[in-house]
Amino acid sequence: MFENIKLFLGWLFSTEAEEKPKSDPTDILLDSIILTARARFNAANRLEFYSAVSFITNLFMSLGLILIPLLQLANMHTLLPQNFINAILIFLAITVLVYSLVSHAEKYEVRAQKLTECGNSMKDLIREIRAKRGNQSFDLDHYNIKYGGIIKDSENHNRFDYTRAKIESKNMFHITGIKGLWLHVLSKLVFIPRLVISIALLGAESFLLLKAFFL
Repeated sequence: MFENIKLFLGWLFSTEAEEKPKSDPTDILLDSIILTARARFNAANRLEFYSAVSFITNLFMSLGLILIPLLQLANMHTLLPQNFINAILIFLAITVLVYSLVSHAEKYEVRAQKLTECGNSMKDLIREIRAKRGNQSFDLDHYNIKYGGIIKDSENHNRFDYTRAKIESKNMFHITGIKGLWLHVLSKLVFIPRLVISIALLGAESFLLLKAFFL
């Protein structure tokens, strides 16, 4: 019983070494490439998420900015002063313009594509190393140089992408219990600011629409 409690506490507080040790240089290189490839793919997914959120926000904000003036032209009874509605519409239009310009400048889709291509190149390198590692002519330094060249072809991932990659790499890392839960939460935090901004913009426009014409 005490042994089971000890094992449970060890799992809960993740007392074992986080990284599982390996001594073979080729395995170490492979693990490094695999981890980086996963982080690159996570970064690409993150940027694609940003792109989707930006598109949806711009779409519905633009529709709202068209709908409200049309309702005004249709002489619908308004519950707020016309001047107040017009002032808020101008503010929202400027906000959407700035949001659109910033989103466009970030070039999420282009960056995501380059990160995906980088990850795919690493997958090809992993297959090549695994296929040739038993050959007498196998040169580990050659693949180290090749790996270094691949990672220079795209922007780097951030620590949230790397954290997600560590969680996904159960054969490389021993992360359990409270520490594992915290890292899961930490890996999701990077998505929250974009969602908060989008919800705030859409919420403000929806509130204006409902307050002006329906509530």
